[in-house]
Amino acid sequence: MTPESRLKAQVELYLSELGYIPLRLNVFQAFTRDGVPIRTGLPKGCSDIIAIQPGTGRAVFVETKVRPRKPTSEQLNFIEVMRKQGAIAGVVYSIDELKILLNKC
Repeated sequence: MTPESRLKAQVELYLSELGYIPLRLNVFQAFTRDGVPIRTGLPKGCSDIIAIQPGTGRAVFVETKVRPRKPTSEQLNFIEVMRKQGAIAGVVYSIDELKILLNKC
């Protein structure tokens, strides 16, 4: 398991323990016989973990990163759009940063 995969699992577990409903949605890409790409899943830049906040039903979008990696411009844009829609959204490098993100809202 990579360090980022480990962090994703820790985030999902922590959210579950708080009563959130975490969802992990995967993206798939394949090619037709003619070489035409077929993508399924989420838009480019979508956060790693989507969760539903208990009691409110509010959407939560968590992009997990391990230093020195940084979010892409597409990921930052997605987070900003989700925040403007009223969702909780952000980048976290640890469970402590996740706690800060969740307590801001």
